[in-house]
Amino acid sequence: MYDDACFIANGFMNHNSSFAPNLQQLPRQTEIDIRGCFTAGKGNSLIVLDFSQEEIRLAAALSKDIDMINAYKNGLDLHLLTANKIFNLGLTEEQLKEGTEEYKKAKEKYKAERTKAKTIVFGMLYGMTEYTLSKNLKISLEEALKLISDYFEAYHGVKKSIDECHRQIKHKGFIRNYYGRYRRFKPENGAYKAEHYKQGYNFLIQGTAADLLRVSMNNLLKFLKANGNEGKIVLTVHDEICIEVPSNNAEFYLKNMKEIMEKSLDIEPALIAEGSIGKTYSEAK
Repeated sequence: MYDDACFIANGFMNHNSSFAPNLQQLPRQTEIDIRGCFTAGKGNSLIVLDFSQEEIRLAAALSKDIDMINAYKNGLDLHLLTANKIFNLGLTEEQLKEGTEEYKKAKEKYKAERTKAKTIVFGMLYGMTEYTLSKNLKISLEEALKLISDYFEAYHGVKKSIDECHRQIKHKGFIRNYYGRYRRFKPENGAYKAEHYKQGYNFLIQGTAADLLRVSMNNLLKFLKANGNEGKIVLTVHDEICIEVPSNNAEFYLKNMKEIMEKSLDIEPALIAEGSIGKTYSEAK
């Protein structure tokens, strides 16, 4: 799947913490198009598919947070919505709705606030403390604490979900993700540590996401077999699935595999898969 250019790029890849090569760390924008080294065979194309905001959508579904669910159902930008809530931007729903002219203007105007909100959204899902948040946003501890408080005030369901996860660990010593897979914790000196609780909620979300990817791959494999095995799954990178298919039928495969991935798990908000086609890995990204 890769050509001679990979050997030229090898030293540069190692300089960027990739090794032999580590496909999860291939840089996107460099002097050399490293991702372009990975090419489909003659007459074939690569399709790269992944879920849009998979982990946040799973968090919304698992926590049953009505505001998060409604945001996705109504096509709102969740990060800008969060910024609107915690920074009191005063934006209307039309300004939060992706694709509108009002949204484009608001997104550009409040770019900094949206970026901060995005940091908070992901940070709270994975147990970020006020110390880390204050460091990342370069704000005081008091400001960081207030942002965390405001976030949980805006999304009550997420707070309840985190508290329930911690309660399960405290009383049972384990947590199960959506698919029923266990993560067990061993108390230290008779008590569970903050790191255990942090890892527990992380597992609830990321463990579910990982299992969802496996389910999706199995569903895609069945589809490929049903179509004569002319396509094949090449690799996965984090939440991406890369499939090699005949170029003359690539659009057919993209359309159907996108639908298959979206139907791999019936949740609210619904999953959205995104994909593209290219001769090389970089073109298909």
